[in-house]
Amino acid sequence: MPRYLAFAVLLSICAALVPPQALAQTFPSQRVTVIIPFPPGGPTDLIPRLMAPGLEELWGQSIVLDYHPGAAGSIGAAHMGRANPDGHTLLFTGEGTVATVLFVREATFNLARDSKPLTSVTSTPYLIVAPPQVPVKSLKEFIAYAKGRAAQMNWATIENSNYHLDQTEFFQKAGLGNMVSVPYPGAAAATTAVLRNDVQIYFGAAFGLASYIADGKLTPLAVTSAERYSRMPNVPTVRESGFEYVRGFGFGYFAPAGISDALATRIARDIVAVAKRPEVSGKLTSMGFDVVTSEPNQYKAQVEAMYNKYVEIANRLGIKPQ
Repeated sequence: MPRYLAFAVLLSICAALVPPQALAQTFPSQRVTVIIPFPPGGPTDLIPRLMAPGLEELWGQSIVLDYHPGAAGSIGAAHMGRANPDGHTLLFTGEGTVATVLFVREATFNLARDSKPLTSVTSTPYLIVAPPQVPVKSLKEFIAYAKGRAAQMNWATIENSNYHLDQTEFFQKAGLGNMVSVPYPGAAAATTAVLRNDVQIYFGAAFGLASYIADGKLTPLAVTSAERYSRMPNVPTVRESGFEYVRGFGFGYFAPAGISDALATRIARDIVAVAKRPEVSGKLTSMGFDVVTSEPNQYKAQVEAMYNKYVEIANRLGIKPQ
């Protein structure tokens, strides 16, 4: 056997003998890249940007946010999935990215099955808003107003995502199934559309909408949580508006599937520690998020349950990958 081949074999054997705990202890040995699968400006950009300084302090390495938008997050997710599972490439995304494979035929990477969920960071309900040009003050009023003109009204969706499934299901329940859905690449673009009255209703995260509501640029109609949202106690729930409909969404970190359990636990523990720092959790709370964290096995079960729920909704609505 050539000497260089023998050396390579020896290195492979030595690497195989290194216990996972040792790999976790030596992480990180270089900068850590966090892939963001949506354009800048939305929560998938702002939350990891807020987290980065604390993680850099803990790890003694720089954090690089690497943007790979497109196909409702599937391009960035697949890019992460191809990375070395050594913890130096992570993904931060909304949990709804698990729904992408239900829409996009080319999206063969299934986030729920082909990655290692590490931990959630935040959770929030949808806040349903309309532009002031729509003469309504509540969800009940909007539904009554839209019933006779639904085909001439638009609603904003994040293309090929859980947003689309969640909203399609609601509008069908409300008898507004013939409203026109307008897809956008991310939350920032969808928010701009409802501000311009390009669309007449939008389900979005409270953090990105609260300032526009305070300025009178958007009208809050309802919130999709089981109880009233503590940061907007005057806004009724969808349940109070007459529909049994509770939805929410979260954001979290994911790693390539081959990462060891020991290293995944180590990274998740550090992420949770940073998320719970007062200067971080306080900022997330002020942005409209609840800080919700978990261990990798718990988060994996949560993500898989979410995927199964969206499969059921997609099948019921007759949605097929295109």
